[in-house]
Amino acid sequence: MSYKTITAGRMLETVLRSRGFDPDYTTLSTKEKAQYGTLVNQALRTAWEAKRWPSLLVTEKRQYRPTYSALLTYNDGHQVFYGDAYWESLVDVNIGHTPEEGNYWTLLSATTMIFFLPMSQSWLNAAGQSVQEFEVSGVDLRAFAYEDDPLMKPGVVALTGCQFWEDSVVLDPGTAPTKPYIRFKPIAPEISYTEWAVGTAYAAEELVYVATDNKCYKSLAATTGDTPNESPEKWVAIGIPKMFSEYIRLRVRAETASEDEGKWKTMAEADAELERLADSLLVGSGADESCVVLVGRRRV
Repeated sequence: MSYKTITAGRMLETVLRSRGFDPDYTTLSTKEKAQYGTLVNQALRTAWEAKRWPSLLVTEKRQYRPTYSALLTYNDGHQVFYGDAYWESLVDVNIGHTPEEGNYWTLLSATTMIFFLPMSQSWLNAAGQSVQEFEVSGVDLRAFAYEDDPLMKPGVVALTGCQFWEDSVVLDPGTAPTKPYIRFKPIAPEISYTEWAVGTAYAAEELVYVATDNKCYKSLAATTGDTPNESPEKWVAIGIPKMFSEYIRLRVRAETASEDEGKWKTMAEADAELERLADSLLVGSGADESCVVLVGRRRV
């Protein structure tokens, strides 16, 4: 992704100053930190989903099935990727037999395989291939799948015939590449203001906050005692898109204000800020604006 970010701590400081508090002399309780985290995440997701922002789009090369592993046990009907092709197991308890061996596997073709790409391909992450999850709101089927990388070949034409199916996107078997390039908007990131604790055991994908560098981190694997800002193999920093910072500031300020403090006026200012952002970033970009959501009280 090509967008600039600000740290979770900088976002919180901006929100506090907006409410008239000096961050250097303000001590928040655990409950207050959690509340601010919830409000920032709600505002971020609203802005993220409002449009198909070009700078948020990513392009990744995907495959339809997990890569074959000699260490796994496959049963009848299990499908894998091996040798630049897709195969289906013909027997149960199929272990240690490569798809090219004997009568254990059959080669799949366009007539015997469904070319679907799950929105969440956790099996790729488990294999050490970092891929991002997406959802319906982050996909434009008219510009989703490509035979070549659309970033390296701007003139490449998107594949037609893509369809949503359950939690996947299905490609037309007549034109589906062995490993297509897909372009989509990932699920919005989340942040947390829960402080990291050295003795706490964290599972994968937990969020923590490190006050010394004002950053939020997400765990990549189970970890205990690995300092987030010193352990890149265990933690990754999560930033907030800078382009949404003003909208988030206004939206959180509105959510924490009373009517006497100008709650609805500030909410209207937040809506206007998101509209201004859309006008400045989407005009002439060719971005699809068909995904419309409710922001505040108005349709954008």
